Amino acid sequence: MTIRNALLSMSLATSLLFAAGTTAQAQDDKMQMNHGDDRGWYISGLVGLNKPQDSDIDGAGIAAEAEFDWGPAALVGVGYDLGRNWRVELEAGYRDADVDSISGTTSSGDSETLSMIANVLYDINIDSKFEPYVGAGLGMARVSADGYSPVSTTRVDDDD
Repeated sequence: MTIRNALLSMSLATSLLFAAGTTAQAQDDKMQMNHGDDRGWYISGLVGLNKPQDSDIDGAGIAAEAEFDWGPAALVGVGYDLGRNWRVELEAGYRDADVDSISGTTSSGDSETLSMIANVLYDINIDSKFEPYVGAGLGMARVSADGYSPVSTTRVDDDD
């Protein structure tokens, strides 16, 4: 049995990543006044919570909906500040969430997602301690359904 639709919709799950992350930048010894001229390698990290969207489980004679609990999420990025407000980075992520219910029935199992994304970011200098940015990324994710039960008369273990 395949649950490709469920896994694909779970890979679109939203995550809340709280500002518990840190960013460390390796830069010149001299602090530059114009943030747009900063250049160098950096490492960033975020930890927080994620809650996957409800997902359909479809297969031979099976039509069910899985709902999930909140679970941990973590991201780590390695990037390079190109200067003039532009950055590029490679980001790896991990998210986990337990199954809360399947079609209204108390259930077991969990969903894990591993992701890798290449980002291009533009920092918006507003002369503050906080520096907002906008960006775009392209990547992929591996989503695993581990021990979803009960689904009809079976248990689901699959990834995509």
